[in-house]
Amino acid sequence: LFHLNLSYNDIRPGECAILAEALCNNHTLFGLHMVGNGASVDPLGFIIPFAPGTATEREERQAKTNLYIENIPAHLRLDTGANSWTQPDAGAAAVPGAPPAGAPLISPLARPSSETYTAEGLQLEKDWAELRSQVQHPWEFGHGSGCEVVARDVDICWICENWIEQRVSYIPGWSGNETSADEVKSVVAYLSIDDFAYPLRLSRTEEPFLHRLLQREREDRWASLPRQGRDAKWKTEPCLTKSGRLVRWTAWRMLPPSKTPIQLIFQVNGVFTTADDMPAHELETTSKSPVVRAATEANVM
Repeated sequence: LFHLNLSYNDIRPGECAILAEALCNNHTLFGLHMVGNGASVDPLGFIIPFAPGTATEREERQAKTNLYIENIPAHLRLDTGANSWTQPDAGAAAVPGAPPAGAPLISPLARPSSETYTAEGLQLEKDWAELRSQVQHPWEFGHGSGCEVVARDVDICWICENWIEQRVSYIPGWSGNETSADEVKSVVAYLSIDDFAYPLRLSRTEEPFLHRLLQREREDRWASLPRQGRDAKWKTEPCLTKSGRLVRWTAWRMLPPSKTPIQLIFQVNGVFTTADDMPAHELETTSKSPVVRAATEANVM
């Protein structure tokens, strides 16, 4: 099961908590719709049951998430909905771009331009997407708390919004002022799409040192920004191991391809900081997160 729509089934928060626990270690369900129930899906893909008395806090958090979801370019959205994992029946009309019969199926996330739909299946998915995109009126879903759930919920789906896997990394001596790779003992990152509330723990890795590729990676991050002021922060060489390998602290996150920049704060050895190889600006947010109160700047991904 790869993509599931449970919207508007009047599933209560207690029942949603059972689903949340059952899916805690899920690694196969990539798209889940929970609109119109007693829970929402957070950017990490977890089901979050609604708790009593948290309506205002929930509304503020979801309004911030909306900034990223609403600013995903239309051409990057997968409006056909759930992807089919079955080959077309023999003799069925082929869909342009679909692989030939007998070809191995690959993940839709890795194959954004070729779907394994029959023409009939594609039409059904389009009908579902059209219905899902209609404006919902409160009186269509009853009254009272049901209306509040519909009004405040935000539909986050990694598949429909075409979320992509993004690497978050910190390189000693390149991202910071370290003189030895062994100076860094721990790295944690906090992202604005999570309201800087969830720690993303990075793990130490080693890789061959290719200076040209590393420099290109840094320049790509700054491509849309003026050069003034950035050269002073740019390091010439990262810290390497005794065998000449590059140390990179890294983690991966699913993020939306939004036009709204995602802000990032690092915590290196317990100290909040920004990475010098990424653009940074003064932190301006209404977040109540302790991370924000301790930091003055944030990187921009």
